[in-house]
Amino acid sequence: MQVFEYNGNQYVQRYGFSDPGIVGGILVSDFFGDGTYKLIYATATGGSCPSASACLDRIVILNADTGEINYTVTPGGYVLVQPIATNLDSDSRLELVTIEKNAPGSTLNPSGKIRKFDIDPPITVSSTYPQTGTIDLSLTTPTAADVNNDGSYEIIYGKGGGQVIILSKNLALQRTYSLGGTIAAAPAVGDWDNDGYAEIAVKRKTTTLDVELSELIDTDLFPDLRNISTEVEDSVSFSLFFIDAFNKKPSIAPLRNLTGKEGNFFSVYASVFDPNNNPLEIIYGFPFNSSGEFLPNSSQTQV
Repeated sequence: MQVFEYNGNQYVQRYGFSDPGIVGGILVSDFFGDGTYKLIYATATGGSCPSASACLDRIVILNADTGEINYTVTPGGYVLVQPIATNLDSDSRLELVTIEKNAPGSTLNPSGKIRKFDIDPPITVSSTYPQTGTIDLSLTTPTAADVNNDGSYEIIYGKGGGQVIILSKNLALQRTYSLGGTIAAAPAVGDWDNDGYAEIAVKRKTTTLDVELSELIDTDLFPDLRNISTEVEDSVSFSLFFIDAFNKKPSIAPLRNLTGKEGNFFSVYASVFDPNNNPLEIIYGFPFNSSGEFLPNSSQTQV
């Protein structure tokens, strides 16, 4: 890894070192909220480890200014992609989220777990999904966003088998969307229809064209997959799939005070709005008829 600094005319190397087996990219974050940036990356044995190198299974947190190692964390499995840092619980500290396969070595169909680390030292695992067993993984990073407007970030991940899952801040499963194909990139999240709720765009692999493996997977990030196959036999293309936000509750306007007279129909009209523009059915109970009307008599004074 090399770190460069701009001296007013050009970028010059500030420091650099070798750490074999780095997985994916380098994360830059004020990880501890102390005003100093950290560089965070993971290394793994097995597939991402160059031959004749001694790689470690660990997550490394560096002082970005000096290159000094502040912390190392031992994951429960083998980190598959670049970790992400996000504030899932709205406290003063970030959390670290990793995708970890359960076995070393090269595989196009890994399985494993998602883990969340709390970083209030000591850095420890606070949540795991699933708690028992494993899930099919993909070679994509997760995304953190508040997709249901509850004030906390969720984790959105395109797992193996063409499924997008949404996990709560404690990594409890909230939703599963079965899209088919293969999730080919991290889900993108944004409110592109300006309705106040996030939508999710997912790039997935379908089938129409012959392509090389290098067109599907960045083999610079996953060098262990370079020699698995020279060509993908199935024909493939890419498509985007859009997931609208969670279903929102309809809103009902407060009823105003009304006065009716004996012998005249008394009507109540409810004003309702559905944010998802789904059709709504209003069911009136006693003493109203199906149209929201009733005919009061003298015994129903002040009903």
